[in-house]
Amino acid sequence: MLDRSREAVLRAATQLLIENPGASLAELAASIGIGRTTLHRHFRDRAELVAAIAGQALDDLERIVSELEEGKRGLEESLDLYEKGMKLVKLCNARLEGAERRIESLTGEVPPDLI
Repeated sequence: MLDRSREAVLRAATQLLIENPGASLAELAASIGIGRTTLHRHFRDRAELVAAIAGQALDDLERIVSELEEGKRGLEESLDLYEKGMKLVKLCNARLEGAERRIESLTGEVPPDLI
């Protein structure tokens, strides 16, 4: 049950963050109709939630491209889904860059690439 519930939270949070990238965890929880405590059962903090969204977006993008190559999806539908996925990837990249700038301002060093 927890996995299904986590997936529902992830889907709802993804949609909200597409519409409002600056939404707080309290806003996310309220928009989903759950309490912050419930949200924190699934994701420790915003960083973990955004990382899960980014991972899901990248998985979805790979699946969309594969399905297009295999003829399982039409071009228009694939492009629409790809555009939504890229919005999420850009959101996640912006968050990562912001975190890197904060680390650099605190330590005076550029954080190493994690990939």
